[in-house]
Amino acid sequence: PERPLLLVVAGDRGLCGRYNALLFRRADEELERLKPALVIGVGDKAQTWAAKAGVELAASFHGFGGGAAGPVHEQVAQQVTSMFDQGLCDAVFAVHTPFRSMLHNIPITTRVLPLLRPEELPRPASVSADAKLPGPVGYLYEPGRERVLDVLFPRAARAQIVCIVLEAAAAEQAARMTAMTAATDNAEELIQELTRLRNRIRQQEITTE
Repeated sequence: PERPLLLVVAGDRGLCGRYNALLFRRADEELERLKPALVIGVGDKAQTWAAKAGVELAASFHGFGGGAAGPVHEQVAQQVTSMFDQGLCDAVFAVHTPFRSMLHNIPITTRVLPLLRPEELPRPASVSADAKLPGPVGYLYEPGRERVLDVLFPRAARAQIVCIVLEAAAAEQAARMTAMTAATDNAEELIQELTRLRNRIRQQEITTE
């Protein structure tokens, strides 16, 4: 792409382990690969990263978790598709962390626009790499193929962007729960060790007396 746009979907807060650090490492790699690129930041941490890295954001969004989720997701999708429609960018890539499980927080890069062609879509494990996808069937479109696609394509793009941001919010919360659980377990172990040490020293003092 000659005018790529990079959508960096980070977290709103800290205390979530290496979630944001891994994401920004991936974002730095993509920036180097797509240079020069417009950048849109989603999440408060994305703004902090951009300031430190000297990256000028074309737009930024924060507070996408909790009750503000719905409006912010729609605003992000509207901003990205609008910039693509206006010709400000010719491709959109998103650096985000999809939600797979509570312990899986690996950031990936997804091409959002242009939409993937059928042959580029990931195949299910049950379909061999040599298998051909079914060809077009002679459907009649009313009021016409172009008008139908003019409606469907923008909706498909916006739905994909909303899904990316929603999954990133879920992955951030999962990473935070995992990190806080580990911190709690470590604190309890430390309390037990310090309690044993205190009792041992107290017993030694009593024995000495």
